[in-house]
Amino acid sequence: MSDTPTTTGTTNRPPSIFEFCEPRQDVLTGELAEDQFAASLADVAHSDDAPDVYADPRLFFEKTYPTSGLQELLTHLATRFVGAHNDDYTGTNGILRLDTSFGGGKTHNQIAAYHLAGSPSAVPDLSDFILDQDIADEYTDAAALGLDVNSAVFVGTHVDAEDARSNYDDPDAPATKTMWGEMAYQLFGREGYEFLRENDENRTPPGTTKLEQLFERNDNPSLILIDEIAAYLEQAAAVEIGDSTLAKQTNTFLMSLLSATQNNDKVTVVLSIADTAFADQAEDVRGLVSETISEFNSISDRVEGSITPTEDNEIAAVLRHRLFEKVGGDGRDATVDAYMSFYTGDRDSFPDSAASPEHRNRLEDSYPIHPTVIDTLTEELDSLPSFQRTRGALKLLSRAVYRLWQHQNDNQERHFVRLFDLHPSDGDVRSTLLRLFSSVDMDFEAAIKADIYSEDGTANAEEEDRNWVKNSHPSLGTQLTTAILWKSIVKGADGRGTTRRPLRHAIANTEVELAHYDDALNNLLGEGRRSACFYLHGDNGEKIQFKSEPNLTKLIDSVVEQLQDGLARRHLEEALDEALGQGTLNVIVGPEEPHEIPDTADEAHLCVMDFDTVTITDYETVPEAIQTLFKNTASSSGGQKTPRVFKNNVVFLAASENDVADAKRTAERVAAIKHVQNNLGDQYELNTEQQDKLGERLDSAKGTLDQDIKKAYTHLYFPTADGLAHRNVTTDSTIHQSVIEKLDEAGAIIPEGEDAYGVDWFEATIWNVGATSMTTRAVEEQFGKRQDAEILLSPIPLRKTIARLVRDSGYAYWDDCLLYTSLMARG
Repeated sequence: MSDTPTTTGTTNRPPSIFEFCEPRQDVLTGELAEDQFAASLADVAHSDDAPDVYADPRLFFEKTYPTSGLQELLTHLATRFVGAHNDDYTGTNGILRLDTSFGGGKTHNQIAAYHLAGSPSAVPDLSDFILDQDIADEYTDAAALGLDVNSAVFVGTHVDAEDARSNYDDPDAPATKTMWGEMAYQLFGREGYEFLRENDENRTPPGTTKLEQLFERNDNPSLILIDEIAAYLEQAAAVEIGDSTLAKQTNTFLMSLLSATQNNDKVTVVLSIADTAFADQAEDVRGLVSETISEFNSISDRVEGSITPTEDNEIAAVLRHRLFEKVGGDGRDATVDAYMSFYTGDRDSFPDSAASPEHRNRLEDSYPIHPTVIDTLTEELDSLPSFQRTRGALKLLSRAVYRLWQHQNDNQERHFVRLFDLHPSDGDVRSTLLRLFSSVDMDFEAAIKADIYSEDGTANAEEEDRNWVKNSHPSLGTQLTTAILWKSIVKGADGRGTTRRPLRHAIANTEVELAHYDDALNNLLGEGRRSACFYLHGDNGEKIQFKSEPNLTKLIDSVVEQLQDGLARRHLEEALDEALGQGTLNVIVGPEEPHEIPDTADEAHLCVMDFDTVTITDYETVPEAIQTLFKNTASSSGGQKTPRVFKNNVVFLAASENDVADAKRTAERVAAIKHVQNNLGDQYELNTEQQDKLGERLDSAKGTLDQDIKKAYTHLYFPTADGLAHRNVTTDSTIHQSVIEKLDEAGAIIPEGEDAYGVDWFEATIWNVGATSMTTRAVEEQFGKRQDAEILLSPIPLRKTIARLVRDSGYAYWDDCLLYTSLMARG
């Protein structure tokens, strides 16, 4: 690969994350409960079920990072509260809109507003959250003098269009039917409700004048918090009120409420606009409420300004503040210096942005969380409807920090929280992953089990880890595969996955040679046969990513490496047997001792040498094993060797050493594919299409194996007067048939269909010199004994020859008491 780096780390050694960073106690103990990630304004205001981190004002503000949006909101509220208390109109807007994406902090900000109004003394340091110190002091003083803000909370998902009650545990609460009836009760109790009872029961909204009269009934200012309004309007659109609907009536009320907030500080409304509230609803539902939502938006658009609770560049600080009790500045500065030297020292190994001054700022702002983690969680995953931006990132990172600190003895040279710390071995992380997989219609569960993490430690990444850990390196296989998994979930503009440079940026440690990461990745991508990932795809110009379908080639390669001894051999033997076919020679496969080859006169033997016993590199040199079998016989294994009598009845076929290696490799693939097929649903999860492809690969591999065997078994040795001769055999049909054809071509056999031979040949080759007679048995045995004779494959040509000798050449044939001569043959 052209951009393979050679950097070996920096000389500016950064401090360990554990030296300067201290997680909050609930993070460190893993007690940051699931419900603490689901902020509910309704629970905080109307029940005792809210977690302490939200319900307890002091704890809430202690663990809340003061974003610019939150500071702007609370400063605005405190200003109006003080103005109302002093009866000195501030000229500020009385209705505030929180603009945010899903999971962007709007509910958190509304809870902060609720606590500021109800418990200002509980804020540890009000000046952290209120930008104007004078306003902070004035509000503190006013609260001490008796300023008590009235609060009403209306959460659209907490009520329904038929029953607007927010707190069923309140025995005095009336059965309110509308937003205005419920708000009047929450602000001013039964007295306030009675003032609007008729409007509530008839579901007719009060006008601005009546609302102003309501707010004037109490000297203290009022705060109205409205959340999830779109969900309420969706329900209210289905409730008919004369020629109108409850949704339209609610919008009329909101218009009057907006007017009532103008030119005074007595009442402030904070509401959230959910522009995407109906993004996932059916078209008919959208159509039902679209007009109502449009009217509602036009109301809120009359506000001069809006507030974004959490800006993009504040998310890292929000996460760090909630997760860490302490982050040492000295440790941060030293770490950032070291990593900027790291990134600038080998620019070609990282994205161009990694060496920029802006990236230094990002490292400082996000420390000890690496910016690539923030980007993945808040930019990439944020595009998924099932992932709530800040809340989802906080949940995952709390588990990452917990896991990292639990294993700090194995991570002493760690400097950042990394993407690979979001590991699927953690139950909460895994459950989040499963929801995300469902969102993108991709199932990576099999990939996790096979390639990233398995409880028994057999995943391919864990196998790769062992190669590095034994040499005191980090678990590079796990780091790489976990990071790639997170990059494989969301399909961005360039598709799913990542490339090497951003991948190094996401995981590389200054104390690890960059080349090690590339070596480990290459192994995972297929070069390391034992650790090649089944579901990991890409490289060579493609994005590196996990897919839900396995890479069959890597899967098979991996199984090949783990085959039991003898499994591939069995498939090779079966394929050899099939490739040999049938014929007139007696086939003996794999003879190793003389007694395995019968020393007989009436049958010729084709001895196919075992591919592990005899292979040919130099055909001119007959292997010693073949020489021994050719020259000797024995009665049993290990028995006394005696000279073989019928040498002419033995031919040998051996494989080329180079070519048999190819056949063995192909046999391994056949065995591996069969193994996968036999373990579907157990070890391997393949869909129907993949199973079909696997079957096609098996057929192809079997065909290749047949050709490999025929290509390998080409060395034929057969008897001649000068010893064993050699011919190369090429096979178009069966090996057996090709051997016969080659022997025939060499004039080394007498085929079954051959005509009678003449007397000269007979007397020179078969007849015993000086003999006056020979039995037909003795004649037949001569073919097996004499290496200068052809191999007799059938007695038929011999019978024809004897008949010709009797008829034409003066020979006589005795059969028991019968005599045959030339005269009789002619007569």
